[in-house]
Amino acid sequence: MTEWDSIQTVTRAMLDTMRAYEKTGIAPWTARIALRDLVYQAGGLMKLDMQLHGERHLQGRTKEDILKDIEVELAEIVAVALFAAHELNLDISEGFQRMVKSDQDKIACRSRDL
Repeated sequence: MTEWDSIQTVTRAMLDTMRAYEKTGIAPWTARIALRDLVYQAGGLMKLDMQLHGERHLQGRTKEDILKDIEVELAEIVAVALFAAHELNLDISEGFQRMVKSDQDKIACRSRDL
């Protein structure tokens, strides 16, 4: 286990980073900005996936380069989501538990004996 294995650790690091954004001249980040940014991040992830599967030009990059970029893009999505949850005073751990329970219920309800 590393120091980055905790949701709380990642959230604290992202709070510090996102609160420093205004030093670059942009508006202070809020939950609203973070939630809108998730769409931007998802678009970046889709572009990388298309490059990975030959649907967009690789721009001179290798499959390994693209996978590293996907790794960072996924981390950004998680970080922005954690920031938004913090700003909205939501318990993301509770959200994960409810999500997993909901998925398990759907699977149990929709599964058929084959």
